[in-house]
Amino acid sequence: MKICFLTHNVDIKNGTGRLTFEFIAQLKNTLPQAEIVILTTAGSNYQGEQSILYPSKIKLLLSLRKLRKIFQRYDIIHAFDGWPYGVMAALAHIGLRNKLVITVIGSGSLQPLYQWQAGILKWAYRQANALVAISSYTAREIKKKASMLNIKVIPLGINYEYFSVQGNDERHLEDIKTFQPYLLSVGRLKPRKGYHISLRVFAALTAQHPTLRYVIIGSGRGVYYSELQKIIAELGIANKVLFKKNVSDEELACWYRQAELFMLLPQNINYDVEGFGLVFLEAAAFGLPVIGASDSGAEDAIWNGQNGFLLKPDNIDAAVARVHEILSNPEVRQKLSVNSLSFAKKMSWGHTIDSYLKLYQSL
Repeated sequence: MKICFLTHNVDIKNGTGRLTFEFIAQLKNTLPQAEIVILTTAGSNYQGEQSILYPSKIKLLLSLRKLRKIFQRYDIIHAFDGWPYGVMAALAHIGLRNKLVITVIGSGSLQPLYQWQAGILKWAYRQANALVAISSYTAREIKKKASMLNIKVIPLGINYEYFSVQGNDERHLEDIKTFQPYLLSVGRLKPRKGYHISLRVFAALTAQHPTLRYVIIGSGRGVYYSELQKIIAELGIANKVLFKKNVSDEELACWYRQAELFMLLPQNINYDVEGFGLVFLEAAAFGLPVIGASDSGAEDAIWNGQNGFLLKPDNIDAAVARVHEILSNPEVRQKLSVNSLSFAKKMSWGHTIDSYLKLYQSL
């Protein structure tokens, strides 16, 4: 089988990059004889990668002939996210007999449906031989604007073995233990992550849990970070909140392993959404109870009521009540922890890749 992928990057330091990196790495393990090329916008020196997908719209149009020549050599053309990669793939694929798969992720597949790209994006979705969503939420939101589409849902997975053996490096643990006990959030600092909400949840919790702290691990120090600093000052919790960036996987694993629980409350900010939330599965792999938001991709990344809870995105009181329940009740916390480990094992990349291979073979 010969497969050509289109994606922004395969850099494990960001969400989409880790998604595509893990997907392709696991596919190679399962199907080592496959011939694979990865076309990207931002290069990361990954084996088989060609950084030829220009961010400029004019250059993209000029590159369609080049893309078409590449496509002709492959059985499957697989684009990650609708805009711009699904559209690019659909345009370059016109008239070819090989098969086109578009995986819709989150904002790049939904937000353009409310902007000037809506018409061409819907057209690209209709051209795909298979349209796959990484969560039922993403599929549901897209169908609100394009109800005629047939969208198959295949949730993402986690490399459980990779994470479960990490998090014991004494170099990091010594510093981390001085900050315990703490809640943990992981994700780039952007409004859709909901840190402006989770900070208020944390501040309310400190009345009942005065020694509790809050750790936020994620890149980005722009306007939103400044807004968060204002909220922190307003709430009087500056000495209880720690922001970390440029964290290695080993250090990240240590922060996961020593946390009390994981909390992230994704928001829909003008259709900029969280398509899935791999961090919920990462947290589960370390046995953490998880708190997430309904009406987001977290719906497929949390076993609601079993390893954590899905709450309305802006319901601060409900979040405070659930976190307090977990922190103050060892039996509840233990049940959620055991179920998190079970859920993480179940949500393996193996299941995801098997589903895609069956899809490829059915086209």
